Amino acid sequence: MWKIASANLLILMFLATPVYCGRVDNWYEDHSLARPAPARHDLVDALEAIPQGRAVEQSRTTAVGCIVADLSRGLQTTLVL
Repeated sequence: MWKIASANLLILMFLATPVYCGRVDNWYEDHSLARPAPARHDLVDALEAIPQGRAVEQSRTTAVGCIVADLSRGLQTTLVL
């Protein structure tokens, strides 16, 4: 079963080279398990590293997000609360 999660981001550099793909932060560990506050700000870290010419420390992360489509059933919207 394929599912698409929202809040997944991709940053591309010149010639469409991916430098970061993943979550905004780690506020949610799972759909029903949130931290009081995020411990990591992955997108901000990536956006700060790029103009300084530094490699993005964690270039791929997994976004929890909310499920917006269950592709095994077509593009029917599925909400996970």
